[in-house]
Amino acid sequence: MSLLSRRAVLLSGLTVSVSATTGCLGGLGNSNDLDVRLYNADTVKHEARVDITGDFTGRTRSATLGSDEETLFEDLIPILDYDHQFTITVTVDGTEVSTTEHRLEEWRPYLIEVEDSETVSVTEVITQKQPD
Repeated sequence: MSLLSRRAVLLSGLTVSVSATTGCLGGLGNSNDLDVRLYNADTVKHEARVDITGDFTGRTRSATLGSDEETLFEDLIPILDYDHQFTITVTVDGTEVSTTEHRLEEWRPYLIEVEDSETVSVTEVITQKQPD
């Protein structure tokens, strides 16, 4: 049996939590908006701010995370009545380090991983069907 990486475990948990909150598991959850998980993969504490902008009123969340800590920003990415573009801007320790453009066509969770004070990855989690 192969060992799962920490990222695989985080992504699996994120997929389940977002599926539940978006109502994909029989109407569970109270919101139609997507959650975003913020994870600090660095060995030091960081303060991170996430700004979401697009065809809607912008949304901002922030957190201070120690090494290997994570938080879930609930209802951060709005789901509109149409496919739409949005921007995710991530600021770490007061410095803007990442701006990425996205198009919301499907309800997929996002993982933002702080690798260090100058490097951030923003990943749209794509669930894969397990082989039979």
